[in-house]
Amino acid sequence: MGTSGGRFSGYCVGEHPGRTGRTNRLPGFLGGPPVWLLTSLAYFAGMWTWKGTTVGGIVLGLKVARLDGGCLTFVVALVRALAAAFSVMILFLGFLWIAWDTDKQGWHDRIAGTVVLRLPRGTSARLPVANLERRT
Repeated sequence: MGTSGGRFSGYCVGEHPGRTGRTNRLPGFLGGPPVWLLTSLAYFAGMWTWKGTTVGGIVLGLKVARLDGGCLTFVVALVRALAAAFSVMILFLGFLWIAWDTDKQGWHDRIAGTVVLRLPRGTSARLPVANLERRT
């Protein structure tokens, strides 16, 4: 085996040693839902339903709430997560929209009818929505 050949030279052209057949070069969302997408949807929808926030939201003092003051159900949280995934696929435009929106809502918030609220220091994420102010 010389320097130009050998066991790992196939990596340069997209082949894998020891594998035969066609390599799937399609992005994950075209060849079926990737595991990371399903895991992310489950994590975000589950945490928003259970706690009203995520681990990062707890650290930053943020909470997701419905605009009508109702309970954040799993279906609403799942719709928000799917809309956020769509925003990511469109070059994060749904998240960048927050900078220009007067209500500071992303596409995922508009679609799901939610808003992100800032918690006062030292309060729980389970604080009723009526006592919170909008994130600015």
